[in-house]
Amino acid sequence: MPVESTVSTDLDPVCGMTIDPASAAGSHLHSGKTYNFCSAACLEKFKAEPQKYVESTSGKVGVAIRANFAYFCPMHPEIQRTEA
Repeated sequence: MPVESTVSTDLDPVCGMTIDPASAAGSHLHSGKTYNFCSAACLEKFKAEPQKYVESTSGKVGVAIRANFAYFCPMHPEIQRTEA
């Protein structure tokens, strides 16, 4: 059974991957809010069209994550995260 964690996390606004802010591949300040990213490619896509991604992620940042949960970025399958 997965274990809930209270580790502070964000969602990559481009691909939806759960990101630990301490190990994010990059971050960007937009309209007074800092967004974290799983890869440089997601960061660049966000910079090019931030409104497209900000509107689609409202209310989804800072969710609890599950231990032993494998995640593959849908936009970059080579990026995988299994640790909390």
